[in-house]
Amino acid sequence: MGVARQRRRADRLRPPRTEAPEEPAIPADPQERDLLAHRLVPERCLYGVDKNPMAVEMAKLSLWLITLARDRPFSFVDHALRAGDSLLGITDLRQLRVLHMDPQWPRQASLDLGADEIDAAVERSLALRRDLEAFVVIDPADAERKAALLAEADAALADAKLLGDLVVGAALSQQADADALGVAGVAGRVRTLLRADSDPADCRVARTSLRDLADGWLVETRRAVGEVAEVSWADRDPFHWALEFPEVRAQQGFDAIVGNPPFQHGQKLTGGFGSRYRDFLVGWVASGVRGSADLVAYFYLRAARLLRTPGGFGLIATNTLAQGDTREVGLDQLIDQVAIHRAVSSEPWPGGASVEMATVWARRGDWAGARMLDRAAVRGITSALATRSRVDGAAKRVRALDGRSFQGSIVLGMGFVLSQEEANAMIEADARNAEVVLPYLKGEDLNQRPDGSPSRWVIDFRDWSEEQARSYELPFQRVNRLVRPERLLNNRETRRLRWWQFAERSSGLYRAISGLDRCVIITIVSKVVQPMFTLTSSVFSNATAVFAYDDDAHFGLLSSGIHREWAFARASTMRNDVRYTPTDCFETFVQPDLTPAVGELGGRLHAHRSALMLARQEGLTTTYNRVHDPEEAADDIVELREIHVALDHAVRNAYGWTDLELGHDFHPTKFGTRFTFAPVPRQEVLDRLMELNHERYAEEVRQGLHGKPKSKAGRRAAAPAALSFDVGDA
Repeated sequence: MGVARQRRRADRLRPPRTEAPEEPAIPADPQERDLLAHRLVPERCLYGVDKNPMAVEMAKLSLWLITLARDRPFSFVDHALRAGDSLLGITDLRQLRVLHMDPQWPRQASLDLGADEIDAAVERSLALRRDLEAFVVIDPADAERKAALLAEADAALADAKLLGDLVVGAALSQQADADALGVAGVAGRVRTLLRADSDPADCRVARTSLRDLADGWLVETRRAVGEVAEVSWADRDPFHWALEFPEVRAQQGFDAIVGNPPFQHGQKLTGGFGSRYRDFLVGWVASGVRGSADLVAYFYLRAARLLRTPGGFGLIATNTLAQGDTREVGLDQLIDQVAIHRAVSSEPWPGGASVEMATVWARRGDWAGARMLDRAAVRGITSALATRSRVDGAAKRVRALDGRSFQGSIVLGMGFVLSQEEANAMIEADARNAEVVLPYLKGEDLNQRPDGSPSRWVIDFRDWSEEQARSYELPFQRVNRLVRPERLLNNRETRRLRWWQFAERSSGLYRAISGLDRCVIITIVSKVVQPMFTLTSSVFSNATAVFAYDDDAHFGLLSSGIHREWAFARASTMRNDVRYTPTDCFETFVQPDLTPAVGELGGRLHAHRSALMLARQEGLTTTYNRVHDPEEAADDIVELREIHVALDHAVRNAYGWTDLELGHDFHPTKFGTRFTFAPVPRQEVLDRLMELNHERYAEEVRQGLHGKPKSKAGRRAAAPAALSFDVGDA
């Protein structure tokens, strides 16, 4: 990426044949001028940071090779390409002046900790680095001179970087144990280290002592439960942006940042980096906003922090950047700080990896140009990387929909699950076992089997006592043998103590459908987002969303493109599949007064599609792959499309939107080509649904149906305590 950026910058630069005293002589030959441009860019314009020193060396080599000239040594880029953890460091000199990650921390501001000396050291380093950039490498002596200037510039900031490590180390340590820092004499040692009139021997003692203290804080040791071996994170190498590139700081930040930050799922951060590291990211990169965010979210926050105004970034991530906790920690915080003017919400990763990536371009400062989302002009881009609605604010859950949608049971223990043959054997051995051995419907059954019927069975002891469950001899013996050993290791006490029961049965679901013969069900993760009718006699897995409706009208509403597009806008994704969650996709979906036409077409859809899938022996996924394939022209598929069009119009009319032309056809979407609404009416549908959502929620608030909104403070982590000082130490 750095090489591509270097080429682009050099192609745009190509200096004219003019000279200034502080600039290198500009050659008359165009090729020589082009070569000079390619050498000036990496020496003066490009910067790079990587945690892996070998990656830094490879980047240097790449830039060196592209600027290679027959009669000149490599360009000098050691000052611009550096190794370190770009998330773990200070970004503001005030953090050194108060020795705290909070630059406005008041407690140490008046302790005379050497702020003037820090400023002087930074200015000295800046002057040396400007001298370094003032000439180009013509011969080996020039390269040696640059290296000497860089060594001197780095030496000028060595003590300031030590203090940066101390500040970061203290923040890491205090995240875990704020009472562990009774550190007397730190203030005195800092003053001794920084002041020019200090005795050199005292400086060495202070430097060594502070180095040992910082190194101790930068290491975290974790002992695994039940094991003797310890795992230590000792490779923490803070990168202090305010010190490493002082010339950038002098310009108030970078003009542009590009990159492909690393991805690490939020739930794996603690195991991979340590709990204190993750808490540091939450407290000092994410401003205290806590959530199971992917590591990439913190890189977006850091990039925005390092930009000048105006300045912009273009960064790659997985498409989960705009979903769930990762969005809340990252883009939700950035949306008021930067203008997202271009984004691709999801597209396959080049090279065939099974990853969907998102790319975001944003600018700190005003943006008066066009905004492009998924390569189409839009009115604005939200933190969910969706077209900005004309309605501000998030969708709210409405009380009118309470008790109608549920996620299925979390079984937690494959010993509960039986094949058809095993279930038959248990029931043949004792007819009473049919009370606890039940059909088990999973998401893959709905999507893959032509009739959407269960392929497995499950042992369900409901919320019964162990004594009652034990009376079903064969089922209990199986659960005791296969489930109990696994559940006794579970971290949650209730799951250990009640091991013969499902981890989460979703009892409200089974109560809600107890009086129905059939209900509506959707697979939570799929490409389809189409419901089916199913019998209520099954146990439903947590891979399904179940709706307590048995009528054709509600089936029609949930099968409509209007519901589907709302779900697409609210759902997260798993790879390139939609992840439907009832709370986000259904409980925010305001329903119209359903008309007979919606019911008639819902029944017609169910009958035609069921017959079609049985005749073809194909499931929902394959059937709708055909629906969305522009080349598919079979009569039964064409008729299925026509029913969907008629159903969408009936639902539209039920909302009273008869003025809205939906424009059904094959249209590009972030999930690929689909037979759906045209882009403009698609967004209009979402806007109108959002308006209805806000109106209905406001009415429910007036009726007293919603309590006071929860404060965001509950999602914020407490800021770490300050470094502890002995003020009387001289």
